[in-house]
Amino acid sequence: MFGFGKKKSILGAAASAAMKEMNSNQQENLDFLEAAAAGCALVATHDGNADSAERNKAISVITKNKTIGSIFSGPQIEAIVNASIDKASEGSGKQELVDELKDLKNHESGAKYAQQVYLMSKDVAKADGSIGEDEAKALGILAGILGVNESDFAFS
Repeated sequence: MFGFGKKKSILGAAASAAMKEMNSNQQENLDFLEAAAAGCALVATHDGNADSAERNKAISVITKNKTIGSIFSGPQIEAIVNASIDKASEGSGKQELVDELKDLKNHESGAKYAQQVYLMSKDVAKADGSIGEDEAKALGILAGILGVNESDFAFS
């Protein structure tokens, strides 16, 4: 499903506008950005809604990722994260986000990116200081979708 810029983004008009002028490096890494935003959004909204601390943490951890942060601008990242969080409010939107996560399996760096998506999402789950029961459940589901072993990240 990796068309590297050829597939239509599942995200809204604001995110599409922010991504209008992408260079080839951005096109090659758009799926990673969208998967990171999807994972963070699904964890942040698993308890019903994403509060501002979770939204801000998602933007922060994705921006700080050395691959994503060096390729995409802050406004581009923020637009994708906000669009993903908005999508996660509906069942059909959640499934679209899950599909973004599954796309990583087709990427040559997919296993590495899956681990990074999991860890960024875990940081979002801890945005209020601890990981609650709902967030822990969401992280377990996320680990299964991404094909990562949660115990590999016991100290993070």
